[in-house]
Amino acid sequence: MGEQVVWTLADRLIKARKMADLTQQEIADWCGISLRSVVNYEKSKGKPNRAVKMAWAARCGVSFDFLEGTADLGIHASGWLSENVGA
Repeated sequence: MGEQVVWTLADRLIKARKMADLTQQEIADWCGISLRSVVNYEKSKGKPNRAVKMAWAARCGVSFDFLEGTADLGIHASGWLSENVGA
């Protein structure tokens, strides 16, 4: 059925946030981090610590394992990245 999509941590953070219909500022406020940190994480310029990833997952309604890359969302999202992340 085509290529398997491999998402980076940044891709997963963006996907989770956008699926929850949150702005970068809203997720920053929820996680107790700066907007600049969110922007950097979503551009693969640094990685959030475990506590931030746990808060991000909880707010976005995804599992921590999804953000870690050890579980998927159970959906087929082959076109999601190109449409929403600009990949």
